[in-house]
Amino acid sequence: MAELPSCFSIYDREPRSRVGKQFNSKEKQIVRNHLWLPYYQKICTSTTPVGKVKYLCFPGLGCNFVKQLLGLGLLSKTNTIIIAIEPEKSWHKMILEYFARTFDKENYEVLEGKYEDLIGDSRLVKWFIDRPPYGFDIIELDFPVALFSLGSDKRSMILEAIAKTFKIQAFFDRKYKMIIAFKAKNTISNEFRSMYGDPTKMLVKEILKKENSILKSRILTNLINSSSTNPHFDEKCSLFAMPLAIIRRSEGICNIGLDQKPYTHVSKSVEGKTRIISYVFDCKPRNYTIDSGGKTLFKETEKSMLDAIEKIDKTVWV
Repeated sequence: MAELPSCFSIYDREPRSRVGKQFNSKEKQIVRNHLWLPYYQKICTSTTPVGKVKYLCFPGLGCNFVKQLLGLGLLSKTNTIIIAIEPEKSWHKMILEYFARTFDKENYEVLEGKYEDLIGDSRLVKWFIDRPPYGFDIIELDFPVALFSLGSDKRSMILEAIAKTFKIQAFFDRKYKMIIAFKAKNTISNEFRSMYGDPTKMLVKEILKKENSILKSRILTNLINSSSTNPHFDEKCSLFAMPLAIIRRSEGICNIGLDQKPYTHVSKSVEGKTRIISYVFDCKPRNYTIDSGGKTLFKETEKSMLDAIEKIDKTVWV
């Protein structure tokens, strides 16, 4: 696939007061309980002692999911190594205060900044490489934005940050889960409007059609051909395009697959208007028994994409 032009605005946020409520809306809780929580129950109870995991997260204002995991005994105040990231200065302060009251001082850090900046920063990287067990068991990236962001090199900053995460984790030859959430609605910058017209047309041209020229997926073909009749066409294009871009970007680094059907929600119970899509990726070390032409590598990627498409077609709409 060609390099993705990064024609989307950076951190196009709703008012912070509304975003804060959406972190713990009824709809968000349904997604956490049905999609996210089963992975924590499996991973956090399979370690010895219980709770001794490394966990990277965006806890958000109120740290609601962290509190839920503690209440269920899936995280430990003394054994869990937990690293939190928050770009908003005032929210960072409140999260830091909660972590300081809750966790062993040697086992946590709350970093202020955007993930796409911090993944190349020694303050975060040291937690991957300097503190055993190396790498993370669970990486939870609950982005308040769409996947594609405008970068000076015309590439998606967030997609590149996710790829850097894959590369760092690949050093340690371990399995892990990556939970990622994005906004479904993208915004296109003026300089690209004449080229694509709108964000959905960009996704169709640069991702869906190009990947489907190889994959020959009936599901993608039907989606692409439904633009004039599908009332959720824009949202569904985002729903399919984002994991396909992530899987393609992992090629040659690690084996990435969508673990189960995604969930998508709008926090209507707290007057939210933005659709959020949540995915869980199963991440495994690369199998380097690749033939000289790289055909095995490409086939693995295509298989992961086709499997993801089947799961995405069964997405749960909350």
